[in-house]
Amino acid sequence: MSLDLKSTRCLDRVHPDLVKVVERACEIIPFRVTEGLRTKERQKKLLAEGKSRTMNSRHITGHAVDVVDPAGSYDDAKMREIAGAMKQAADELGVPITWGGDWTKFVDTPHYELEWHAYPASSLVGRAKAAIVGATGATGVGAVPGVPDAVSSTVGKVEEYTSIGSRVASLLKGVGALEPTALLGIAGLVLAIGIMFLPTGGSNASAGD
Repeated sequence: MSLDLKSTRCLDRVHPDLVKVVERACEIIPFRVTEGLRTKERQKKLLAEGKSRTMNSRHITGHAVDVVDPAGSYDDAKMREIAGAMKQAADELGVPITWGGDWTKFVDTPHYELEWHAYPASSLVGRAKAAIVGATGATGVGAVPGVPDAVSSTVGKVEEYTSIGSRVASLLKGVGALEPTALLGIAGLVLAIGIMFLPTGGSNASAGD
């Protein structure tokens, strides 16, 4: 079964790899897409309404979608059937995804997102996230009990420090005193220092949609 027109529109500006997973999964079992790319304004509204627990949602960057049963039901059994199809499609296409139904602190069965470590918001942020994930042994949100929540909370805030490192590197480059590799190292050091002062604990970076 193919996606309906409304679902197709919801996939506008969603990462193409996630779109492929959704389209393949819909061939296995029918469902509808209710939301893809989301504005920060909408995210703030959902956060205020208690329908989300983060401003680091993957929806904001086009790395997540929400789906529902064709009849509009969020029945747990039906959502798990859809999850089985989504995971099968992801495996077939080699696209790592995370299902909100596998989260422990904020179960979100309609939600699917591309895994952070494989699809970072930016290259510099991606390297930092990969380093943290590698250090903990986690392969994705919910992979290691007791660890992913803190990891995701941390990596979800890394973006706050990337611009600082970039500005420092640009300033030093303007002086012309250092080689490019040294500049990158300094930028990375600034980022690392920022991470050290990030608060620990908290919810998943994208938990709660």
